[in-house]
Amino acid sequence: MNKKLRISILMDNPRSWFSPYADTLAAALTERGHDVTRLADADDLPKGDCAFFLSVEKIIPPALLLRNTHNIVIHASAVPEGKGWSPMTWQILEGKSEITVSLFEAAERVDSGDVYDRPKAARSNRERRRSIRDAHQPTASSTRSAPSSRISMHCASPTTSATPHSSNTRATRTSLRYTKKTDGMKTIQVGKRDIGERKPVFIVAELSGNHNGDIKRALAIIDAAAGAGADAVKLQTYTPDTITIDSDKPEFIVTSGADWKGKTLHQLYKEAYTPWEWHKELFKHAAKRGLMCFSAPFDDSAVTFLESIGNPLYKVASFELVDIPLLEAIGRTGKPVVISRGMASKEEIALALKTLRAAGTKDIVLLHCVSAYPAKPEDMHLSTIPDLRKRFKVHVGLSDHSLSNDVAVASVPLGACLIEKHLTLRREDGGPDASFSLEPREFAALVKSVRTVEQAMGEPHYGIGVSEKENVVFRKSLFVVRDMKKGEQFSPENVRSIRPGNGLPPKFYREVLGKRAARDIPRATPLSRTLIAR
Repeated sequence: MNKKLRISILMDNPRSWFSPYADTLAAALTERGHDVTRLADADDLPKGDCAFFLSVEKIIPPALLLRNTHNIVIHASAVPEGKGWSPMTWQILEGKSEITVSLFEAAERVDSGDVYDRPKAARSNRERRRSIRDAHQPTASSTRSAPSSRISMHCASPTTSATPHSSNTRATRTSLRYTKKTDGMKTIQVGKRDIGERKPVFIVAELSGNHNGDIKRALAIIDAAAGAGADAVKLQTYTPDTITIDSDKPEFIVTSGADWKGKTLHQLYKEAYTPWEWHKELFKHAAKRGLMCFSAPFDDSAVTFLESIGNPLYKVASFELVDIPLLEAIGRTGKPVVISRGMASKEEIALALKTLRAAGTKDIVLLHCVSAYPAKPEDMHLSTIPDLRKRFKVHVGLSDHSLSNDVAVASVPLGACLIEKHLTLRREDGGPDASFSLEPREFAALVKSVRTVEQAMGEPHYGIGVSEKENVVFRKSLFVVRDMKKGEQFSPENVRSIRPGNGLPPKFYREVLGKRAARDIPRATPLSRTLIAR
């Protein structure tokens, strides 16, 4: 192969039995030197030479096929023109078939014209699942794929023809190269806002109990959030009796936190809770101010209530990550979920995500969080943010209880697509969460800093930037620094690398030495090829 191709691999069903073959295909292409982009959303499909559509469940709009020279559909859920179920067929939808893919070269060979009915497809799928397990299960003596399920793939440039590799080609196992654009995750859409990588960070102002029992103060905090540039305001939906019981036994006494210590849980939550009869007015006022309003429920009854008022997005607090019945209730709504992971182990996070998905949640943002109030910067371990994304394959963000904006701003280049911070009008007014909440001017500064960092991140870039063009002249270049006569030899005494940058680049300095002047050259003349005798 003599040409590097730009190839996209789209698979919107990551749980498909076909996934291991998609990974192997991507690895093979990458090893062969091609630019490979993994996608989960057809709308993100870039322009390129070839696009593979693997286990694509959605209809592919014709306009998308124009973005690439070649479009190959492998194991699509539906075949055009109602021809039936096609579990293992590939079709060239546009362009010529110079790019040839052979996925089953040994035990089972499926040609592009094969179309199966549904019962046969089901049987075939079961058999192929077993072959996938065999092909990707290392043995004691070897890690190669089983001969009966070897996968080979050949990709040629658009100007050459190609034939499949022979059946003894081994499956390629190399690390895949993902682009920063999507990382294989679909953008989450909530209302008119998109949440995810390469989107503006979704900044949430947490109201919590900072209303101090006064709805007018709650409305004022929403106004402050809007004025500071927040994208959303978040409530908490519980009552003291839905989150705990009224008891003064030692187990129910708070022993930490300057503002909470010595109170019973029931007393604390009675002071902090947001009356449910306020919710509609708070939601309405937030919408009027251009903010999304959503809430964190703490039991099933809160989920039912929030559904009745059109809550668009659910938050799961760190302490509730282990409440499996609550996660099931939230998951059944099918709405996007933001979940904090304070205190949680990898196993607990995995179970929480599995529970949400099994119940019906498709879109999840996992927030790194340290459940300390306030949290110390040295305890934040922000490096966890990219690890969460890599480990759990979800969008990530930060729920921040530290006292400054530094931690939240630093999370942005690490991949945070959502930041949550508590907001109050004045800390000196007190309240259950006031001590670790931002005031309006501080929240506005946070928003400004986050937006600045977003702009500064940009894309990988080399060479002269737009704002640098006028300063290129101040680079060094070769100048004649003494008057020279025609035929005189260039030497370190009459040629130097100095500012400005009007002459030949300094990389030609050694090449110039020893050559002769093509004409008389006055001092301070930028050296050019025309001044050097041939």
